[in-house]
Amino acid sequence: EEETIFPTLFPISFLEKGQKRVLELGGGMTSLAGLGLAARKFHTTTNDLLFNHITLSDGNPSSVKKQGENIELNEKILNDIEMSSHVLFWEKNDESGTEAALIDKIRNSSEVKQKTQVNSDSSVASDTDSDSSRLVEEHFRYDLIIGADLLFFESHDSLAMCLDRLLVRQGGIVLLCQPSRKGTMEKFASHPDVTARFNVSSYDTSSFDPVVAKLHNQYLLDPTYDPSIHSPNLLCLTRI
Repeated sequence: EEETIFPTLFPISFLEKGQKRVLELGGGMTSLAGLGLAARKFHTTTNDLLFNHITLSDGNPSSVKKQGENIELNEKILNDIEMSSHVLFWEKNDESGTEAALIDKIRNSSEVKQKTQVNSDSSVASDTDSDSSRLVEEHFRYDLIIGADLLFFESHDSLAMCLDRLLVRQGGIVLLCQPSRKGTMEKFASHPDVTARFNVSSYDTSSFDPVVAKLHNQYLLDPTYDPSIHSPNLLCLTRI
């Protein structure tokens, strides 16, 4: 499963740059990728907290309800991180209103209010409404967006626009882990709405994860094994 290898894939240089806000798209009933990442919350060398907020999401309200239950069940493990689950459709024009609802939820969070208060009390802070709006607007964006096996659709423009709206403008990374699925992953990577906004790098996870590599080589002997469907790849998107 793509979800199970996510916690091993993140560039250390990215994780060392302070605490991150993370969004998992299409997490399904478990959001195992997001929860697994939350479990790896401390840096292995410095023991610093890597993430301060992780949002789990899916377009199915029943899945989001289960995600919330999973957060509660793992509360003792996750208690250092602000965790939430939210219904989120990725639509080209946010017609469902689920992104807007997520943004409003973050605007009203204690974390945003504290940062806004710090900004207003600072001697270098601007008193203009526009600066305050930019602070909130950038704050609801995510430093890291992850997704496991999301690219099985034929149309990808809506997902590309959603990533663009929700990823921070500087230094953000999108990591998508999935098999090729007979070329749908490659279609996404070369889609004009993606290439206009992001630099895209593709990696075969078996090339840098020894466990995946071992299993991949074993399964190649199985006639029912189709790498296009069963072998995970990693797409890394960074802003142009």
